[in-house]
Amino acid sequence: MLEQLRRLARHSTAYTIGSALSRAFAFILVPILTRTLTQEEYRSLGPAQHRVGVLAIFYELGISSAVTRFYFDYDDEGERRRYLGTVWVYSLACRPSAPCCC
Repeated sequence: MLEQLRRLARHSTAYTIGSALSRAFAFILVPILTRTLTQEEYRSLGPAQHRVGVLAIFYELGISSAVTRFYFDYDDEGERRRYLGTVWVYSLACRPSAPCCC
């Protein structure tokens, strides 16, 4: 039980740090983008960012549901790790990205 709590704390910490770094990166990009882009270029980012935001909602719902559904189908720890690794790689490769995801 104690080992599970430690594992949960480790994973929660990693998730929190990743989320904070993502938001910090977006915050740091604001002055860089406003200085380097023209008004027309900056104005064109708005609609694209909204589309990416909507697509990301549907994308995230599908992945989290799939992980929850199929995680317990694997009895072997190695198979589970391979499954989660595949999901993780897919998430990195196919995730819609935006210049600022705050």
